[in-house]
Amino acid sequence: MKFLVIEDNINLNQSIRDCLGKLGTSDAAYDGLEGLYMAESNTYDLIILDLLLPKKNGFEVLQELRKKSTCPVIILTALSSTDKKIEGLKLGADDYLPKPFDRDELVARAEAVLRRYNNNFHTKY
Repeated sequence: MKFLVIEDNINLNQSIRDCLGKLGTSDAAYDGLEGLYMAESNTYDLIILDLLLPKKNGFEVLQELRKKSTCPVIILTALSSTDKKIEGLKLGADDYLPKPFDRDELVARAEAVLRRYNNNFHTKY
């Protein structure tokens, strides 16, 4: 499995990639433009997307991404209001997890999304 983590906080980006490490490898992007470019230039099994990004916010990234890709996206952000969750899901996110988050919950949600998109994906228990 290959993941892309689009999160501007360097330490948090690394922490998220560490969480997903048991499921596969991951790339990092630290702003919306870089993240969108990487998402469009490479093949990923799952994208973890923050909304509060420099250069292009996560809603804009998701909107552009959905014009060209069906890659699953989990929004992971500090924006936790119901209207933001609804907006993200309506723009095409597959899941929405507000910060602060539990690392095990993130992994479980990633596994659930991957099961829906990839019939060959099975978690190792």
